[in-house]
Amino acid sequence: MSIESADVRIKKILVGIDGSDYSIRALKFGFDLAKKYDSMLVAITAFHIPEIYRIFQNKENFNTISIEDEIIKSKNLLQSIKESAIKNNIDIHTEFVNSRSTPDIAILEYSESNNVDHIILGHRGNSIENLLIGNIANSIVAKSKCSVTVVK
Repeated sequence: MSIESADVRIKKILVGIDGSDYSIRALKFGFDLAKKYDSMLVAITAFHIPEIYRIFQNKENFNTISIEDEIIKSKNLLQSIKESAIKNNIDIHTEFVNSRSTPDIAILEYSESNNVDHIILGHRGNSIENLLIGNIANSIVAKSKCSVTVVK
């Protein structure tokens, strides 16, 4: 098989969104790739509350973020992404996944059950798991059954 005869079909692209600069760069790359291959783009936010937060959330004097505010911010960001994609003639689906699993597992499960052909992620994100258990992108690259692009 020659490179000229290779048939590259990317029908569905998943972009992991957490609001970080890296995830926004990944989204821009996803827009470009979706246009090039006339693909559907899925922008997904996998929201996860780590157990350590659940332990401390009711303690006095514990300075925590408001989960509700973060959920609203995430959903507003996904709506903004959807509007931008529509303006750019990109077929898009947005998904907010409130998961008991970590973001990497939630993204992997979604990609496998929804026939995603390619995953695009930012190099580093805003997830607490990046601090506590390692890098989400590294986990997805190692475990994904489809191709993955990590954007810096």
